[in-house]
Amino acid sequence: MDTFFIWLSTNPTATVFVGVLVATLALLFLFAFFQGREIAFWPPKIGPRPLTSDKNDNQLKSNLAAQMGIVAIFENLEACRADMQKEFEKANHIRLLLQLGRRELGDRKTSMFWSLAQQKNQVGVDIRILRASENSPFLSEARAKVRGTPVGQWQEDTRRLREEIQRLKDVYQIKAQDREHFEPFLWRIFLFDDVAYIT
Repeated sequence: MDTFFIWLSTNPTATVFVGVLVATLALLFLFAFFQGREIAFWPPKIGPRPLTSDKNDNQLKSNLAAQMGIVAIFENLEACRADMQKEFEKANHIRLLLQLGRRELGDRKTSMFWSLAQQKNQVGVDIRILRASENSPFLSEARAKVRGTPVGQWQEDTRRLREEIQRLKDVYQIKAQDREHFEPFLWRIFLFDDVAYIT
C-alpha cells in the first residue's frame, strides 16, 4: 500500500484521476443513500430503488387530496361526465371557463350540458360562460398548423357556440352571461355552486 501512495505522489495525472474516481463513487453512494437504496462498500454495490406499493401511493394521494379539499380525482373529463351533469342539474350558480366549448355546451348529441341547460330557466339560476374568442392567440393559424387542425373549424366552432348560447337565452329564456377571453388557457373550469371540476 505504501508503494501505491509513493507512486501516486510521483504521478500527478494519476492522483487527479484517483481523486475524481473517489469523489464520483462518494457522490453515487450518497445519492443512493438518500433514495433509500441498499449500499455495500465492499464489494461495492448499490441496490435497486425501493418500490412504493400502490397502497402507499394511493394513501399519499388520498391524504394530499383531503388536505386540498379534493373530494375525487378522475382519470379524464369523460370519467366524471355523469357527476358533472348531476351537479349542473342541481346548481343555481354555474360558471364555465371553456376553450371552444362546443363539446361541453354546444347543440349536439355528445354535448355534456346542452339538454340540461335548456331546463335551467328557473328564477334564481344564472349561468356565466367565459370562452375563447375567435381572435384568441390560442386559436391562431400557426397553432392550427402545428396541431393539424383547420383554423377555420375553430373559428366556426366559436361562432356557432356564440349562436347556440344566444338561442338558449332567446328560445329557452336562460339567464346567461357570455363573455370571450383572449388568453391561451389550457384548463377548463366548471363551477356548480360550491363544487368545482378542473381539467
